[in-house]
Amino acid sequence: SWGFTWDCGLRQPEKVAAPKTWEEHFSDLMVYKKENGHVNVPQKYPSLGNWTHAQRRKYTMSKMGKKVNLTQEMIGRLKAVGFMFI
Repeated sequence: SWGFTWDCGLRQPEKVAAPKTWEEHFSDLMVYKKENGHVNVPQKYPSLGNWTHAQRRKYTMSKMGKKVNLTQEMIGRLKAVGFMFI
């Protein structure tokens, strides 16, 4: 025996964090606004950029009459903090 252990390097994460709720993402957006002075999060910004892009996509889909999990209350809250849906 050469004393070598084969390891392919693929390991399951010990604990996967639960997906954030809309409220948690919105809270993150408020922190971003406090730090940056605006809510125009770049899409490449980790996690929050993906979330803001998804909100815009859902808004557009709702305007086309598709059912999405973005309520008028959520839209109002985003608009109230200066979020642009374009």
